[in-house]
Amino acid sequence: MKYIKNKLIIFILLAIFPINAFAMTLQVENKDSDVQEGDTVIFDVYLNSEDEINSVEGVLRIEGDYTLKTITTAGSVFDMWPNKPSFNDQKISFAGGSASSVFGNHLKLFSIVAKVNSSKGIIFSSDQTDAFLNDGIGTKVSIDSFKKEIILPKQTRESIDKFEEVVLYDQEPPLDFTISIGRDENSYEGKYFASFNTTDKDSGIERYEVIENDIKTPILTGTTYVLQDQTLKGSLIVRAIDKAGNVSVSEVKVKDVVSDDGDINWFSLTIALLILFVLFLLSKKIKIKNVRI
Repeated sequence: MKYIKNKLIIFILLAIFPINAFAMTLQVENKDSDVQEGDTVIFDVYLNSEDEINSVEGVLRIEGDYTLKTITTAGSVFDMWPNKPSFNDQKISFAGGSASSVFGNHLKLFSIVAKVNSSKGIIFSSDQTDAFLNDGIGTKVSIDSFKKEIILPKQTRESIDKFEEVVLYDQEPPLDFTISIGRDENSYEGKYFASFNTTDKDSGIERYEVIENDIKTPILTGTTYVLQDQTLKGSLIVRAIDKAGNVSVSEVKVKDVVSDDGDINWFSLTIALLILFVLFLLSKKIKIKNVRI
């Protein structure tokens, strides 16, 4: 009888004060309240998670009458993107992560810049979206699907571009970064390559340019660059340029970051190699095991 009474009390308490299980969720917001039909609007994509995670991957669908201008990871909680947010067939696919774990509400992932051509609205929805826990085994957790419609007022004035305003006032260059040089027998035919990575908090990274030795014409590249001069006697200049044109520059003498016997100088390459390792795992859809720098 006492057991039944206790169960009844618990049932009543749960009915009055239900326990809400926290779920991982995505959300999309436009922080500017003064936008209207015809404006170029910044839509920020956020993740809410009370669990520590290292990475996330998924697909975000966009429906409506709009013109996509750009996607930027400026201000993102993640600084490594094996699949940088890319747009195709009305969908944005993405896979990003960090060597350290993140958790909390309103974790910014990336921003979508789009001109909204109609006041009928623009609809965001998600599917196939997962996060990977920082639990040592890379547990995959599905992020709840969502659908949000954002309707803007009809046009009553000349159109404005909110991202153009961000670019206009962005006077800060990308963060300082280092260049590391190494080689892997299983990558780039065993050739020496340079690796580098940085972030920009305002307008986002637009591109990287490399100048090797006395070559005057910069070479566009991603975050890795295979050395043309494999003798390791030259120099390397890397420019990180944000969307506002601000530039951050790093330069090395190649021999200074590679040991005399041709092996990698692990002290100078630790951060870069960890980053490459995380990118490899993410690209294979495998969760990293609590890697920390």
